[in-house]
Amino acid sequence: MDDEKRASQQRVYAIKRQQRIMTQQFIALLMFVAGFAVTFFDGESQPDWQRTLGQVMSAAGFIWYIIIRVWLIFKKK
Repeated sequence: MDDEKRASQQRVYAIKRQQRIMTQQFIALLMFVAGFAVTFFDGESQPDWQRTLGQVMSAAGFIWYIIIRVWLIFKKK
């Protein structure tokens, strides 16, 4: 029974860890899409700081997403 309980706790921990990673991926993807929308939503009439902020958000979200994906690939090996 003790070994079963320990195995169950390890499975629960693994599931929670996977959920955290999936949440981070989703946030990174939303950040990328939001940055893209901010950059191109209003066309030429938006201020320079707003366009720059959108580009930074897109780049940060994209890099964050790629880092998480690469980490997952190496973790599975």
